[in-house]
Amino acid sequence: MKIFYSQRTDTLSLVLRDNVKVLQSGEDKPGVILDYDKDGNLVSLEILDASRRVTDAREGEKGSGSFVAWALVESNRKLIEIFEAKIKVKLDEIWGAV
Repeated sequence: MKIFYSQRTDTLSLVLRDNVKVLQSGEDKPGVILDYDKDGNLVSLEILDASRRVTDAREGEKGSGSFVAWALVESNRKLIEIFEAKIKVKLDEIWGAV
């Protein structure tokens, strides 16, 4: 599963199955779009106006934080891991494996 958040559009997307063609989309509830494959399986979902619709229940009990902020942090953490691995490969090429 992959989670993406766009600050520009304030949209939170959860991709459940990568590289699967979406055949049909529907707005199950206002602001929640569900995408299905050819067999009717859920592929992804998109939440519009995410910053006001989605909060992390665990944080909500404490009165602060949001799922959207968590999604941003997680996405950035994954990007950092990817780039750290690429940097390590390049350094190994330059200096030899450590």
